Amino acid sequence: MHLITRSSVPVNFDSTDKFGVIICTRDIESENFQRTMRFLADQEWPIDSFLCVVMNYGNVEDGFPTLSGVSLPEVPLVLSRETRQGFASARNAGLSISSKSRGVLFLDDDTIVESGWIMEMWNAHLRSPATVLGSMHDRLEIMPTDQAEMDAAASMIRSRKNATLSGSNGLFIPLGILGELQFSETYNQSGGEDTDLLTRLALIGHVEVAVDCIAVEQDRLLLEYWMKDAGSAYRGGSLWLKINNRNGLPTLRIRFRACVGIVPALVIFLLSTFQSRLSRRLRLRVLMRRIGVVTSSTR
Repeated sequence: MHLITRSSVPVNFDSTDKFGVIICTRDIESENFQRTMRFLADQEWPIDSFLCVVMNYGNVEDGFPTLSGVSLPEVPLVLSRETRQGFASARNAGLSISSKSRGVLFLDDDTIVESGWIMEMWNAHLRSPATVLGSMHDRLEIMPTDQAEMDAAASMIRSRKNATLSGSNGLFIPLGILGELQFSETYNQSGGEDTDLLTRLALIGHVEVAVDCIAVEQDRLLLEYWMKDAGSAYRGGSLWLKINNRNGLPTLRIRFRACVGIVPALVIFLLSTFQSRLSRRLRLRVLMRRIGVVTSSTR
């Protein structure tokens, strides 16, 4: 691991008793990352409780880029880089930097949040300080351009009840319960490092609990490459089964439920032919995920 740190506070900043928001990104100059930071800058933050760590794990051979034009009022902002490629390595590097912190809150670099999101996660932690917390999450074809649009989208998502509990994107972990656990770098290339960690935490009694606040990210595969999205769903189903198997959990029930659900999912997909493009693609995603579970090898 190769870490280089720059910050808006002295390099020997003290993160003790603070909480770190960790944002992993391959490109801090990308429009998506800049948008994420703009929405975070509009959030209300608990006084003197948080710092923000940006983990850059892309283009590290090109020198050290700067966070030009990015600031979070009254929140220390730290930029570090990780030479190993992959989300698991980047997340673990963020954990290392925040090792003296009381907890960490992960957010992806293409995600924006509704008003009050930070405070909602914070208040949920205060109510349950030893609990793994997860924001509610959804994917959109077209992203809101400002906070008012984001809040309107969040209200619609909440009323339709189509948000799902996040993986690591919106995950709040008190470091006291994490112990020596880290994200498994086995999943650097395939993804699924968050599912694996959450599974291992659940096995020792720390099950993720949902917090009713909404974060959204742009669904590029769904928008442009829906056959690739179907393939990704298929691999996701297979990976989910393998993660359960790797952690010593029985998979027969998962296979059986997926197998039974293939025919209904196929029928619903065919019936969605006359519905919107988004409906068809979402139904195809469900079908392919179930097929991926059934056909997966656990070796």
